[in-house]
Amino acid sequence: EASVADVRGGADEVVVRIEAPGALRGTLIGFAHRPDAWVRPLGNTIDVVPVRVDGESVAVDGLRAGRYAVFARSRDEAAAAEVEVVAGATTRFELRRPPDAHFVLRVVDFISGTPLAGVACSVAPSITGLEGSNPGVAAATPTDADGRVELDGPSGTVLVGCLARPRGNSEGAARVVAAAATTLEVEIPVVTQRGTGNGLGARLGLDVSGAGFQHPVVELRPGGAAERAGLRVGDLVVAIDGRDVTTLTDLGVDQLVGSTEVGATLALAVRRGGTARTVDVIVEGPWWR
Repeated sequence: EASVADVRGGADEVVVRIEAPGALRGTLIGFAHRPDAWVRPLGNTIDVVPVRVDGESVAVDGLRAGRYAVFARSRDEAAAAEVEVVAGATTRFELRRPPDAHFVLRVVDFISGTPLAGVACSVAPSITGLEGSNPGVAAATPTDADGRVELDGPSGTVLVGCLARPRGNSEGAARVVAAAATTLEVEIPVVTQRGTGNGLGARLGLDVSGAGFQHPVVELRPGGAAERAGLRVGDLVVAIDGRDVTTLTDLGVDQLVGSTEVGATLALAVRRGGTARTVDVIVEGPWWR
């Protein structure tokens, strides 16, 4: 696969250079059960490439050169590594299961603080914002009536992820660092949808996206409420109506806005470069109506 930019009509010669793919060969260390494994390009939370697992060996071919995160997970074991793929070469690495830590999780409603039962949570390694959880692989355990669940998981930098259950809740997550053989208590806020939905895009005319619970504005609908209020692409949304939203996922922020009545004014605290400012945005109905 290759592409050439800025080719103008009438050009006599166009050179397309196709780079040789690279490969990965890894060794699993410390796994008692056969894991599933996959890789993701760093900076890409969408593309997932499955990895062949044969005994203690893992392999994947046909990768473009660049930095990748490699994940392996069985029901109770997980590991991750960051590797460099070189064009036309094979990179060898070890995927070592870290010692376990113990996690005491409590899932609460973002606004009321009420504990939420039945929210399924799991713990997985995290590398530069890429989570190692995989819906088809990770074991998720639901919270009890007090919103609590206790799990063993890998030590190091991990993502605690809670799925969008019961229906109407956003997913919740936290990236934490856990030392081996210690217990870490983590509170996970989720947003319970209280309105009809249709959040940021429909009601404010903006979209946010970002790893690490940052919420940069990546798109503004021309003529939408957010653009008219003076928001700009690149503004970092840090609070809504005085509530810190840096503990929420993008879906949580979306549902928080979607639960606000049409005609209400939301105060969005944003950082623009090194300057903090508050922008008042009037919540609209869906633009297509």
